[in-house]
Amino acid sequence: MKALFDEYTKQREQAPIHIIDAPGGPRYCIYRYEDVAAAFKDQCFGGAQTPPHLLRLLRWIGLSALANAAEHGFFASLNAPDHTRIRKVMDPAFAPRAIKAREPLIEHIVGQFIDLLDGREEFDLVAEFAAPLPAWVIADVFGFPPAEMDSVRRWTDDLLPMVDPEVRKNTLLRSLMAFFKFRRRVLQLVAERNNDPKEDLLSALADAFHRSGTITRDEMVGSAALALTAGHVTTRHLLTNCVRLLLENPTALERAKQEPDTLETVIEETARLLSPLQTTGRVTTEDVELAGQKIPRGSKVRIFIGSANHDPRRFENPDEFDIDRAAARHMGFGGGIHYCIGIHLARVEVKIALRELFRRFPNLSPVEDGIHWGASRKFLGVSRFPVRTNV
Repeated sequence: MKALFDEYTKQREQAPIHIIDAPGGPRYCIYRYEDVAAAFKDQCFGGAQTPPHLLRLLRWIGLSALANAAEHGFFASLNAPDHTRIRKVMDPAFAPRAIKAREPLIEHIVGQFIDLLDGREEFDLVAEFAAPLPAWVIADVFGFPPAEMDSVRRWTDDLLPMVDPEVRKNTLLRSLMAFFKFRRRVLQLVAERNNDPKEDLLSALADAFHRSGTITRDEMVGSAALALTAGHVTTRHLLTNCVRLLLENPTALERAKQEPDTLETVIEETARLLSPLQTTGRVTTEDVELAGQKIPRGSKVRIFIGSANHDPRRFENPDEFDIDRAAARHMGFGGGIHYCIGIHLARVEVKIALRELFRRFPNLSPVEDGIHWGASRKFLGVSRFPVRTNV
């Protein structure tokens, strides 16, 4: 991680905005906290939509359903008023009150996974806890039947290339198969919810599609795929990054054990220091000026969240893990109208998971040289994290 932080430091100090040559035109790269915050707030920095040439290719080879879902349903890539309209349908399921009501079930799901690890001397924190847990929780938010939780878990893994281009190699066929299976099942369940609504996100989608006509079929499928996949990978990384930092900082870990409310600041500091989402894209909808740099309309912009969260102009000793850090809003969950839709769910889920994990395994420790970092530069997290329980 030091090399990454050093690179951020170098870029922040060289210039406010970096312009790099890239296929399809220049990229305007933003590294400093002040500029990242300004870009998030300014709606002239719109969502980065799926490239038109890729959409044309998908339609040319007969994958219009996928192209339509990506073009119209990935709300993180849309701008107002379409973004606002879709988020209005999705947001209630992720609101604080709704997540509060789900806490007992989240605790139950966490307990089930920990029960499977009980008595083990060693296990992989990623594969056996941090990866399946968010998939099961988000599946419950949607309202997938309990018997289909394993299918949802596979979909979250196989659909990841849709939100992270760096993992597309050798996964295209699997991703396509997963998308069409997911699409078919979502449409089936939404049709069922239209006749028998419940308190879940699928019912909200059914109402918005079948009854009010607020969203289209493509918007419904695309928004469901995005919420399922992006929410899973970021929560998984947030949880494992929290555990890693706590195990590396015994004093902070002991405080977290003795004072469970401290876990809230642990989560925020982890989201700052090791932001699960390191970078995101935007496209300017108008000519705009930022940090003295003129950026033409239609320009592609790369916002480095991880760099902003390490900017010493905003954070004292930014490369250190400090759970007593004075309040200063980090960018770990994004900002502006495209802020993370699952922010409240992630906070509650990770807090419960950390509390129960260290309650059941108070002597948890990492296996030396066992951590393997993922290859993605967009999402920051580990792919393997073996730990010992020291039972």
